[in-house]
Amino acid sequence: MADGRDARAGQVSSGCMPVFIPLSNGKIEEDEDGENSDDGQPYAVVAPDCNLWENYSRITFSFFDGNGIQRAKVHRAILKWAMYINLTFVECQSGGDIRIGFDEAAGSWSTVGTFARMVGLNEPTMNLGWINAETESTIPAEEGVILHEFGHALGLLHEHQSPARHGVLTFNATETIRDFRIAHSWTHDMVEESVLHVWNQSELSSHSRFDTRSIMMYSIPGTITEEGNTIQNNNVLSDLDKAYVILYYPRSRRDELCQEWTISRALELVGVDGEPQKNILKTENPDSIRQMFIQWNENNRTV
Repeated sequence: MADGRDARAGQVSSGCMPVFIPLSNGKIEEDEDGENSDDGQPYAVVAPDCNLWENYSRITFSFFDGNGIQRAKVHRAILKWAMYINLTFVECQSGGDIRIGFDEAAGSWSTVGTFARMVGLNEPTMNLGWINAETESTIPAEEGVILHEFGHALGLLHEHQSPARHGVLTFNATETIRDFRIAHSWTHDMVEESVLHVWNQSELSSHSRFDTRSIMMYSIPGTITEEGNTIQNNNVLSDLDKAYVILYYPRSRRDELCQEWTISRALELVGVDGEPQKNILKTENPDSIRQMFIQWNENNRTV
């Protein structure tokens, strides 16, 4: 694969069972800034609601290793998620809910959402294997990796494994397996689990149309897809990434931090209108907003 993310063979299981999400085992290369545009069409982030943290949670994170430069890059990147969600990230000395390593040999990967609680305290729940320890500035590809892995930590799955990918992204299995084996030394099983596998609708709390701009999307060379569609690196959050986490982790409207990114705007971007929109906007309870949004998704599958 081509985006330098996720390099751990893992388990992908159904329902609310433990889930590891591998990215790629390539190296980070500096590229374009990956700015995402919005063409006005509703897309979706893929997530199982059983992996979401409780609203208002104080999520602690700690580091297994890494120097001050690497840790500062993590701090700066996670603020890009934190401004949209009803969670608080707090660093602690050790034993955090999210435990971050920088082992270059282990690549980049993360557990998904609250599954981190099932990992032993002496083990990492996330690894960021290619964050440069010498240059203080963060290149776009580094920030993209950190945002992607913290997307997993928030409970999000890979967008390219969404059931909504059909007709937009159809992998040629033979070419995909060969490409990942040559470029990244992935095994057949790793490619099946982390690229070719498509989630069932019943396993997900939400999905709608396919978001090729999502931070949770792999970069995909057109040579391994039936449509010939090439998907470039996404190194910033898409508008729909922001909208979905606002609705997964909503604040009450009086506590919204930014006039630009309100629950009302998130609903509009996702495509919630009519009575469901009115009912959600009448509600001040964040847990009720989340559940009503998830119910709307279940009632409005597009594939």
